[in-house]
Amino acid sequence: VSVKLGVPAYFFPNAEWTQIAAAGSSGIDFIIVTPPAVAGGDQQIYATYIDNVQNSGIKVYVYLAAGNGNVDLAVLKQNVDTLIELYHPDGFYVDQTWWPFTASYAEAIYAHVKQRDAQLLVALAPGFDQANGPAFAAAADLLTTFSGTWLDYQTYTAPEWAADLAPSKFYHQVADVPSSDFEAVLARLVASNAARVFASDLSVGQFPRLPTSFAAQISAIATLNGGASTPTPPPPLPTKPGGAAFFYPNAEWATLVAAGSAQIEFIIAQPPTAVSSDQIIYRQYIEQIRSAGIKVFAYILGGNGVIPLADIKASIDTLLSNYPLDGFYIDQTWWPFDYAFAANLNAYIKSRGSSLQFVLAPVALTRPTHVSRRRPMC
Repeated sequence: VSVKLGVPAYFFPNAEWTQIAAAGSSGIDFIIVTPPAVAGGDQQIYATYIDNVQNSGIKVYVYLAAGNGNVDLAVLKQNVDTLIELYHPDGFYVDQTWWPFTASYAEAIYAHVKQRDAQLLVALAPGFDQANGPAFAAAADLLTTFSGTWLDYQTYTAPEWAADLAPSKFYHQVADVPSSDFEAVLARLVASNAARVFASDLSVGQFPRLPTSFAAQISAIATLNGGASTPTPPPPLPTKPGGAAFFYPNAEWATLVAAGSAQIEFIIAQPPTAVSSDQIIYRQYIEQIRSAGIKVFAYILGGNGVIPLADIKASIDTLLSNYPLDGFYIDQTWWPFDYAFAANLNAYIKSRGSSLQFVLAPVALTRPTHVSRRRPMC
């Protein structure tokens, strides 16, 4: 059985999610994610990144809090249904499984998930009564049978009942692991009849980022499994160029029109907000660009989060009243421009037109709570 990572990606989608997808399914079996159960804004961003990870062959488990068995099962089942509709995950990672979480409670979750789709998987977080392990094993596809420090893991002994089950059934989360000790972690994992692992240099239960030794872990797993790492790359995002037309409409705009949507996805324009003859000229050229099937995004200053939202929204309203637009390109997104500010703008733009698109300038990548993509957030 091949050993693989199971990565708790409990952080907002960012460049590290892309790194996970690029590593591929040869070294990573699954990630665990914590997306919102409400449509719009964050949900759209999570859905895009989840698709990208799944397209690389890696499974995606959505985190599900069971409240140690105190969450009403009807509520939990409704959460499952909502999350399936929003994200189409590969399964669910059920956390908060300490007493009074029971095997019968786990069975009810398992049955509901399988009723929705027999291919969906159910994993249990650490905490369940391992003395009653076989009963829980019957209600889960994956069991987290260890979560603790590297020091404790060195003396860990797998329960006897686990010996009769496949190693791929068991997942271990090991914290406080020095980068130089990951191969020793793998040796302990195999000796414990387990095949899924996450080793972090942080403390127990902390998952704000990937381990610093992530790339080395992928390489070590490839060596253990008997071959060079051959990750399955994710499919590329659209490669049609989109560019800044930050110059007054001229013959170069006509060149863009001639190229058409087969070669260009979008342009970013800076039309004036004040009524003037320039406004009329910009409108005519924008209409020509859009008639060629190319999207037009109006340039907006985010002011690094300092410009009042009301002022930015007023500019959006003015531009929409004066020009036929497909969306907005928000620049100046350095700190203190934060995700809440971006989400507010996105929601407002969508309220003005659900098909309008929202793009953040690349500097947003400097902080993990931002998202910047070369294609618009649809």
